[in-house]
Amino acid sequence: EGFGGIDADTYKTVYERLSLNYFEALSQQRYEKGYGTLVWLFKYLFGSYEIFQFAYFLSMLFLYRLITKNLKATAQV
Repeated sequence: EGFGGIDADTYKTVYERLSLNYFEALSQQRYEKGYGTLVWLFKYLFGSYEIFQFAYFLSMLFLYRLITKNLKATAQV
């Protein structure tokens, strides 16, 4: 608690209250369905919000690296 942006507590609350039933979980969320599916999958498999946050961070870092690498290659052409 106390870590993250201004909406970090809201995301954690959504994660913790999420149903383990996939269709119920999607109907509970106001977020996009792709993100909802990802959150549900991590909760179903691991049950830990911290593991989800770490995996999400690594995914975003990987995507950032791919995008910047592509931008560098495009800029050199």
